[in-house]
Amino acid sequence: MTVFLLPFPTNGVNLQDYIHRVSMFSIITAEIRWFIQGSAYGMVHEWLKVLDGLYQEEPPRTDLYLIFPGGHDLGVKLRQGKIDLKKKLAHHGQYDHEANAGRIESWIKWSIDGEEGLSPDNNFFGDPTHWLPIQKTRFLQKYVISGDQLILPPRAGFPEKGIAVELSAVKVLGQDWWTFGLECFGNTGDIHTDLMKLLPRLTIGFPAGMLAAERSMGYPEWIGQLIKKP
Repeated sequence: MTVFLLPFPTNGVNLQDYIHRVSMFSIITAEIRWFIQGSAYGMVHEWLKVLDGLYQEEPPRTDLYLIFPGGHDLGVKLRQGKIDLKKKLAHHGQYDHEANAGRIESWIKWSIDGEEGLSPDNNFFGDPTHWLPIQKTRFLQKYVISGDQLILPPRAGFPEKGIAVELSAVKVLGQDWWTFGLECFGNTGDIHTDLMKLLPRLTIGFPAGMLAAERSMGYPEWIGQLIKKP
């Protein structure tokens, strides 16, 4: 993990001039995610709320994603004054359990602090039409991983290793979607093993058959499919 403490500028500057002055955080994740069109996620929301982790509902927000046609392994987004960059590191096979199936992938993410007004309208980011706005409301259950145990995380701070179970209601290009995923985080090489091991436990009672393998992908691939549709 790398941290620098000076703010990100919000007008056009040379990259080399500011790269040593930004606040940057990096982390490795193992993830599995699905995207389903529509807004019929109520059953999943009720299931999520009764899990025994730390339940959180986040206020609605709009994230802006840089459009990379065909770029399934790289994602760039602006969210709440931050820049997030994600690169896929590896594919770890398919999860298949109780009629739900999906792909497990590992990613590295860099998060760069900026200012609340950071947006593609700033000169640094070029043409605003290259960015796709996605409205989302996220519902989460969070855990700390301690050996083979899942324990409640502190409400403040960032644990060394943990996992989040996420349901998000999404609006994009005039369409309603929802996405369900699990993200295991921690700067170690074995977190995809942790995710594979914990998936059956964390999806007990999940509605069977809703999560098909062809719906399983990360945000960059899903966005690539969206922008290809007429």
